[in-house]
Amino acid sequence: FAALQAADNALVPQPAEQQETRQSLPLPGSKPGHRPAVYQELFAAAVPVLDWQAGRLPLHNRCISTACNMCLVCSERCPTGAFTVRDQGQTLTLLFQPGLCTDCGLCERLCPAGAIARTGVADANAVAGPPAVARQLSRNHCTCCGKKFIAASGDEKQCPNCAREQAIRNDWLAAL
Repeated sequence: FAALQAADNALVPQPAEQQETRQSLPLPGSKPGHRPAVYQELFAAAVPVLDWQAGRLPLHNRCISTACNMCLVCSERCPTGAFTVRDQGQTLTLLFQPGLCTDCGLCERLCPAGAIARTGVADANAVAGPPAVARQLSRNHCTCCGKKFIAASGDEKQCPNCAREQAIRNDWLAAL
């Protein structure tokens, strides 16, 4: 009975004045739901001054291969905001900050292209520094719908959706 009572009380929202609020440091490019733990921020700041045995840091980096199509699932699902995106109009840049990564592996498991690999961190200054560029691609404007898209090859003029629709139209016209 006590367990059921506790479960019922846990589901009832508390008034705003009773809720505990925790302020964390705002991160550039962070999204709602991306919250690094306080220990990550403190640890990342201490990494450059600690003496690591044989230069081996207890952190991991992520390497992005050319198979990456910039679907951005990694940045959308990263629970700590270690992956962020910088949109510069014609260029889309994927950034990674190893000091925020908890090495949960979610990015590797969710990447549909299998483009993310775990690597070691050799430079302690990279951990506390700004995010590093993991992948950067240029975008084209679709001649049909006008939306920006990442071209698989540099000469594409239509986004994948418009190209598929055009192919379907051509098949229909050929059938007539």
